[in-house]
Amino acid sequence: MAGRFEATVRDLFARTAELVVSLVVVLVCFLVFMTILGLSFPEGTTLAQLVGSSSFSPPSVGREIVIETDDESFVAVLWQVERRVQQKSQDAIAWDSADMGMPLNDRHAVQSLSGASATVVFDKKNRLKIGENTLVVIRRLNRQPRHDQRKATVVVLNGSLSGTLAPVDGESTTVNIVTEAGEISVPSGGSTEVDFDLQVHEDQSSTLSVRNGGAEITWQGQTFQVEPNKSIRIFTDRPPAVADSLPAAPRATAPQDGTRYAYRVFPPEVRFAWAAVPQATGYRIELSPTRDFAKTLLARETAMTEFIHGNMPADKMYWRVQALNGDTRGPFGSIRSVVLEQDSEPPTLEVAFPSGKVAAGEMLLQGTAEPGIELYVDSTRHEVHSDGTFEIPIRLEPGVNIVVVEALDAAGNAAYAAQRIHATSNVASATQRKR
Repeated sequence: MAGRFEATVRDLFARTAELVVSLVVVLVCFLVFMTILGLSFPEGTTLAQLVGSSSFSPPSVGREIVIETDDESFVAVLWQVERRVQQKSQDAIAWDSADMGMPLNDRHAVQSLSGASATVVFDKKNRLKIGENTLVVIRRLNRQPRHDQRKATVVVLNGSLSGTLAPVDGESTTVNIVTEAGEISVPSGGSTEVDFDLQVHEDQSSTLSVRNGGAEITWQGQTFQVEPNKSIRIFTDRPPAVADSLPAAPRATAPQDGTRYAYRVFPPEVRFAWAAVPQATGYRIELSPTRDFAKTLLARETAMTEFIHGNMPADKMYWRVQALNGDTRGPFGSIRSVVLEQDSEPPTLEVAFPSGKVAAGEMLLQGTAEPGIELYVDSTRHEVHSDGTFEIPIRLEPGVNIVVVEALDAAGNAAYAAQRIHATSNVASATQRKR
């Protein structure tokens, strides 16, 4: 009996020791694996670390952009982010979502997906807009104090990029854009704001359109100047093509600037129209809630000289159109605005119906209503004065007359007032004496 007990105890100790050894081996393997993983895949810098280490103050949303930072690797700020935009810092292995106001440091990559866009801001007057399906890498911002110049480099791997550049406090900014086809230098010196647009095509050639200012292209050691209102195609295997003139800016025809659309439930269809431009192969219309078009609600290309939108939000919207000639984009036409207002409140309506019996025949019906409405009495439309007052002659037959007054506003809301009026042939009314 004692021998059997000792054997059981020895067996229990052996199994316990085996279990402990197994746990130790698993733990050691796990630590070794995590060490190898950490060495092979370094952890990316988080936004919190970037903000904490660089003393970065994100710009407030307002009329002016103010950026304060002491980080030498800081280059720019993501000022606007629309839909799906990704970003990846230099030492990160995976892409992460991009947030408005986040800093962009040296070698920071930004990628916009289908239907998305983002605005990169260097300061209050120098910004680049990344179009959809675009991948760019932001490089270090170099300063040359002697010449009051700053130079930023942007590598565009695919997609489209547009920008506006202007001197700030006497200091100019030059953006060097590097593509597979060549390098483009866009300076902001001078009194004219630089406005340009770049598209990288599937064959890695690029089309540069300069609407204001100028640019310089470097291709295999050769330089080519691009003047304002010109467009040029840059190839990988041959010199750039001869610069072509940009198509003219379209003239907007409808709706008129400041047109207001009121609706009750569903927004109305708004027809945007413009005059045709010679040599244009198409047009591009943009809608934005801000006049500077920093945020784009819609950007659509069409071969027609009109565009109909049937689902605009209730807000003030700005719109503009530019002409296209193949891959070339011309300057935008004048900016106009439209206002959509959702209104479910009936208009005001007060009618001074007579009390008691009145004389049959003609009488003057008076009252006040909301200015600008349509006024109907017994289905007949009548005018309302600019101050909202109205005086409408009506004819009463002997007996009971039912008078119905309807006020209809631009959104389709209606207000009603009705009264039974007893008319006799031998009672003089105060209204008739007033006439």
